[in-house]
Amino acid sequence: MKILIAQARVEALSRNYYYDVYKFCCSYLNDDSDAEDITQDVFLTFIQKSAILEETNIRSWLFSTAAHKIKEKHRRNVKQSKLCPLDENLEPTEEIPDIILDLEKPINPDLVDYAKSKLLAKLTPEERELLECIYDKHMKLSQVGEKLNISQNAVSTRHYRLKNKIIELSKTAFVVALFVLIKLKLL
Repeated sequence: MKILIAQARVEALSRNYYYDVYKFCCSYLNDDSDAEDITQDVFLTFIQKSAILEETNIRSWLFSTAAHKIKEKHRRNVKQSKLCPLDENLEPTEEIPDIILDLEKPINPDLVDYAKSKLLAKLTPEERELLECIYDKHMKLSQVGEKLNISQNAVSTRHYRLKNKIIELSKTAFVVALFVLIKLKLL
């Protein structure tokens, strides 16, 4: 038979375990405010679910919930850092102009060609050949596979990886190009 928690016991159990859960959170997090937030979140969840929890395993439930919320926090932090990598050591020396307003200006084709050549130089000869076949010659994946003596599936995989590599290289190249244009006062 399940022994459910009475509402009167919820407050007492919360007082008994609050500090232990907080210390547990502090031991895994570098920030006291994050530990406080997660501890409060754990006990808020506990209050919401107290009507369906058994009193015999409350301590383990509280700690496993805290561990789950800590992992969730770490996942969010990793995702956030991947979405917006910032170097905190960099300090802007001058104001960055609003580039969106300057998009009506024609782009210098020499700059585009230069950026493209620098990007292509970072690719292997096989990657450049794959890029040429797919984008310049507009070949189908099966045709590219025949030309390179690999399966269509391998062509598809290499194409996917190449696109991701180019995206990553372009991000770096864009930041560098933007910095150069600002320094040269072309924007």
